[in-house]
Amino acid sequence: MKIAIACGLSGGHIFPGIALAYELTKKSGNDILMVTSRKKLDIEIFEKSGLRFEAVPYNPFILTLNPVKQFLFVLRLVRGVNLSVKVLSRFRPQCVVGFGGSVSVPILFAAWILHIPRIIHEQNIIAGLANRLVSLFADRIAVSFEETKRFFNERKVVVTGNPVRRKFLNLDKIHSRDRFGLDKERFTIFVIGGSQGAAALNNAVLDALGMMDYQEKKTLQVIHIAGRDAQGPVTERYQKENIKSRIFSFLDEIDRAYTACDLVISRAGATTIAELAHFERPSILVPYPKRRVHQAENAYFLSDNKAAITIEEKDLNPVQIKNLILDLKKDKKRLEDMASRFKGLGVRDADLLLAREVLSLGEPTNP
Repeated sequence: MKIAIACGLSGGHIFPGIALAYELTKKSGNDILMVTSRKKLDIEIFEKSGLRFEAVPYNPFILTLNPVKQFLFVLRLVRGVNLSVKVLSRFRPQCVVGFGGSVSVPILFAAWILHIPRIIHEQNIIAGLANRLVSLFADRIAVSFEETKRFFNERKVVVTGNPVRRKFLNLDKIHSRDRFGLDKERFTIFVIGGSQGAAALNNAVLDALGMMDYQEKKTLQVIHIAGRDAQGPVTERYQKENIKSRIFSFLDEIDRAYTACDLVISRAGATTIAELAHFERPSILVPYPKRRVHQAENAYFLSDNKAAITIEEKDLNPVQIKNLILDLKKDKKRLEDMASRFKGLGVRDADLLLAREVLSLGEPTNP
């Protein structure tokens, strides 16, 4: 089968799309085209993925009463749909998959115009605006959580979970720490600000660690994804505080970081939630306020199930972060209990389940 997969603008859309593509390519004869944005980071990710891709302009959704802005949005959307029709006409897929966001919208509309079967995937508990719109034209809707069904026509909905990258390995903690050049015994924290970093989260963690005394710092080590623009300043700050650390702008081997760590401090994007569930890692989650509804709901889903601790950014306090880190470091029983709470929260083999839905939609006689 030929399958087009639209995903872009954030790791939360891109990495589940890549996970699906890898699963689909396991079956010989499947030809995959990834459609993403022209954003530099998106292109870099897909160049490393080894997947064939096409980058197209994107048209961010706007909520405005300004008639000029509304007209320009519609004009750009029409142009995007026309371009998407050309892309799909050249590739001629038997199924189109959309992972939400403004990259998916014109591709799904184009697939509807061309009568190509369409499936969308919603990663978050609360469905995004783009997916709510294109769900009206989708033949099937895959969701990560049972709670998400209420946003769609439930007759179209199937719960698949959120795909994580299949290259994730069952790694050993000691060997993973050794790969990063870290101590085998120290309490290890993995800080994730997201694929583009998060200044407030970076600063809060650094301030919290900076408040610790010399002996407390010597018992810790940190793996930190700081974001492209913050890697230099964050590295300097760790050196100044004399804390053993490994700092990255972006990390391909994120499975090794999850395996190496005892505690995750992160935003609460849908992909992060799926990865936390996959690796069963206790966490402190700070939802990104500009994605307040989505990330907060994701975070509270885990904290309500006692698998994580949620702190709103407006309440973010370095003293609180410091105390939580030290308390959790001392309380191994609580960490173990938080990790155990993940059992049953996530759907295992989500990439395989979603791949089956795609294949059955595009080729009904041979699911």
